[in-house]
Amino acid sequence: MHKANIKETFIKKMIQDIVAGKYKIGDRLPAERELSETLSISRIVIHSGMVELHAKGLLRIVPRKGIFVADYQRHGGIDILDVLFTDSPRLDHDIFLGMMQAREHLETEFAAQAAKNRREEHLERLMEIVAAEREATALDAIARLDFDFHHEIAHATGNAIYPMILKSMTATYQNLVRAFYETDPDRNAVLASHQDLLNAIKEQNAIKARRIMADILAYGFARLNPASIEGEKTDE
Repeated sequence: MHKANIKETFIKKMIQDIVAGKYKIGDRLPAERELSETLSISRIVIHSGMVELHAKGLLRIVPRKGIFVADYQRHGGIDILDVLFTDSPRLDHDIFLGMMQAREHLETEFAAQAAKNRREEHLERLMEIVAAEREATALDAIARLDFDFHHEIAHATGNAIYPMILKSMTATYQNLVRAFYETDPDRNAVLASHQDLLNAIKEQNAIKARRIMADILAYGFARLNPASIEGEKTDE
């Protein structure tokens, strides 16, 4: 394998281990020599990967003391979210719950603003997605369409930042959606709720749109078993 690919694989593994809780904020990481022996990767690649993770804001390098997991929750921005969600579809329980709470606050507002500001092009796209959802059978297609539905609602708000926030969560979001459907939810109920939300947005009923989105998220969360969540469980 090319050295660049080995480094990329190492970086993704470290991010996954951090976000999954193997290495917590403040933890000192194993020495580069130990990681090299454990992972069968050269120390040069390990060091280069650590430097890049430091540049991303996930690690803190302290001369003569070691390398520590940085407090990315306190000091990180949207760029850190992009790294975490893109390179690590697995989330530990606390980060998962934080993501769910953030989605509740954000996406209910997205739904309300979409009802107020949507244009015909947004309605047409949402109708296309809902129609495709009814026909989809493969899990990957269902997960992609589910994300597309929520992402288009963010677009319909008219706020340029909202869809970018949601887009930064694509990899994790779709993995969580797959896990949600693996719990064997009532898919007819899911599809009906999407249609109801589309209708509320079409009618420009912001209160109704907010409530339906809240119900959608609550139903998804209720499907989960918090005791078994290691970043692979989901909402709808």
